[in-house]
Formats: sequence, C-alpha cells, structure tokens
Amino acid sequence: MKTLLQIVHPHTFKLIPHDDGLHLTVGENDEGPYGERDRKVATFMEQVLKNNGKIIVQHQFSPNFIERVFRVITFEDDPLYSKILKNETVLTMFTAPNAIPILDEPKEPEGKLFDAWKLCRDYMRTHCEIKYSTGKPDSVFFIGGALETCLGNFATYHAINYSHPTQKLFYVPELCPSFNWEQAGEMKSQLEKNRVKPINYEEALKIITEQAVA
Repeated sequence: MKTLLQIVHPHTFKLIPHDDGLHLTVGENDEGPYGERDRKVATFMEQVLKNNGKIIVQHQFSPNFIERVFRVITFEDDPLYSKILKNETVLTMFTAPNAIPILDEPKEPEGKLFDAWKLCRDYMRTHCEIKYSTGKPDSVFFIGGALETCLGNFATYHAINYSHPTQKLFYVPELCPSFNWEQAGEMKSQLEKNRVKPINYEEALKIITEQAVA
C-alpha cells in the first residue's frame, strides 16, 4: 500500500460557526467555503481510492447513543461521501474524544464504572488494532478535526508509535477544521517536531497520483 488517508472525527467538517456558536449540520452543505471544503474532501477520498490507497475513518465515540449516531450520520449521510464510504477498502471505526487509541489491556474497573468501561471497549479500537489496520504505507495523509486537538493528537501519536523512518507524514490544512487559531499554531509546531508536515491540497493530490505509478 502506497497511500493511507486517515480521516479523524469527520463530523467536524459539519460544524459551522454561527453567531450563537457552532451548528452541526446534516447532509450536503452548500454554505460558501464549507461546501467547497466538503467537495474537496470527497475528491481527495476518491483520488486515494482511485490510486489504490486505503482510507480509515475515525468517528468520535460518545457513550451517549444519540450523540454517537448523530456524529456518524452527519458525515456518512452526505451524498458527497455516502457512495465513497461503501467501498470495501474504506474502514470505519470509533476512537476516543481526544483521538488517542485506548490501551490494549486496560485495567478493568470495578463497581459503577464497569458498564461505561465495557461500552468503550466494545466500540473503540485499541492501540494494536489501529496499528494493524494502518499497516506500513509509504505516505500517510491526515485530514479532519479539530486541527488543534483530535487531528493533531492522532497524527502525533501515529508519528511516534506507528510510523517507520522512511514514511512521509502530511496533514492538509485546507481539510482540517480549526476552531482556535492560537491552539492550532501550537499544535502545528508539535506536528513539525514529529515529522508531520503541512501540504497544500493540490500538491497532496499530485503525490498520491505519482506514488501510484512509481
């Protein structure tokens, strides 16, 4: 496998700023730059699959059933993505709210916390499960959000725990929703220190195509 695309907590593509806060939208979004970003994300996904790459979609886990389902359908029910997600090479999973994989053998809690712990273990992928799914691609691209939290957390975790010395790691700022520019700046510095480099959308598409024929 030449290319892996990691999409971290894609419901953040549907968080649209309004005067009274962030609104989570369902279905296709035609609002200016947000609709354009959705179309770019869909094209990016299509190009990865067209060039024999793999896609992993990480939905944000919540113990609340309604929240969990709503975050999934905001992305998967969008006509732009629904057909793409049916491809057998697209893997979907749940990860923690901070996007850090859970331990492989966490200590089982006692009492009232047991049910919550079991729910998390039933849904969320562990460190080794994600490592197995990731494989050893030549390049990994990270998109999704938020850049300053979940996206940055997982990209850093991957760089430290899953990458190999020659693996190229990129995030595409145009496709990484961000809601706190100061924190995003700090996260960008952290990503740079861990070999995860920013790359523009067009250059990323070019690399994906060139790798497929190399």
